[in-house]
Formats: sequence, C-alpha cells, structure tokens
Amino acid sequence: MVTISKITMISESSLEAEVLVTDGFIELVCFSQPCDFVVNKILTEPVYCFNNKNVVRFLSEKCHIEKLKESLAYNIFGKLIDKKNYLVKVGEIVLQLEEDSIPKDILENEYVSFYCQRIDIY
Repeated sequence: MVTISKITMISESSLEAEVLVTDGFIELVCFSQPCDFVVNKILTEPVYCFNNKNVVRFLSEKCHIEKLKESLAYNIFGKLIDKKNYLVKVGEIVLQLEEDSIPKDILENEYVSFYCQRIDIY
C-alpha cells in the first residue's frame, strides 16, 4: 500500500507542496501543485516522472532509489511492468515515465535504471 506520509507546503497561495510518498520501505519526495492531499491518503494512481533520461536495462533485480543532491532528483532502479503505459515499479510505488522514453529493446518485466529530475503527484 502506497500512502502519503508527510506534506510540506512550499507556497500556500499557489498550493505548491513537497509530498512524501512511501510504501513503508521506499520513500520519494514528490512535487504537487495544486496540492489538496492529506496525510495517510492511499495512492492508487502512479506518480509521474518529470524529465526522465537515460533509461537503460539494469542487470540486477534489486529495486531501489538514490536521492541526488538536486532538490527533487533521483536515480531510480525498478521493474518495467507496463511498457505501453511507461510504468515502472519500485517496491510498491508505480512510476509513470514520459512518453517514448523507454528504448524499444527493453521488454516488460525487465529491470531498468534512469535519471528523473522530479517526481510529480496530482
């Protein structure tokens, strides 16, 4: 189960916030605008990868994330679960990559790694 564990408002007037999403093991800080979420909300939709780059096959089957020094940037290592809809799963968290960002030679159920400048939640 993926939930929102913390909300930090960046701008009250524009409803911008950093939202901490977790499956109990993995945590991602996401950007939200407009943010109308509440803590403990269960997420059923994917979170969206903004400006993801360098999607490549990853030989390990271990899913994890690496937070980068850039504000909301990550290196992500996950399993491609739906190539048609660009969905990658890390733990229980489903991420939707940008359209046409997955190379044609990577198949569903293979593991991938990629850079993501920011993760958005709507």
